[in-house]
Amino acid sequence: GKKCGRCSTRYCGPECQVQHWKEGGHDKLCKPIKKAGGAEQYNANKKYAEALTVAAEVCAEDTKGQTCYICMEAVHPRTGEGLVRGCACGDRPGVASGTTGIAHVSCLAEQ
Repeated sequence: GKKCGRCSTRYCGPECQVQHWKEGGHDKLCKPIKKAGGAEQYNANKKYAEALTVAAEVCAEDTKGQTCYICMEAVHPRTGEGLVRGCACGDRPGVASGTTGIAHVSCLAEQ
């Protein structure tokens, strides 16, 4: 099939490619898709960012005033993301702190 010369997005034919450029917004997405390494990675990155935002919002109250146990920052220095609570370790009897498991998803992924 036909594919974009810049970002390699595949199309079933030239008509679909023209339509996607004219009506589907490909002109605005092409460079970000290429930068991400392809349409699949672009979409995966977008879903990851959306899920990360939701997780940080859900955990905001629980992680207020805390820092990441990996980078020791409240806000991730590179991504700007907030904290999530990765586990409920701090809720167990005998565990001294409720801060156990507080981290940035990016820090966990980079480990």
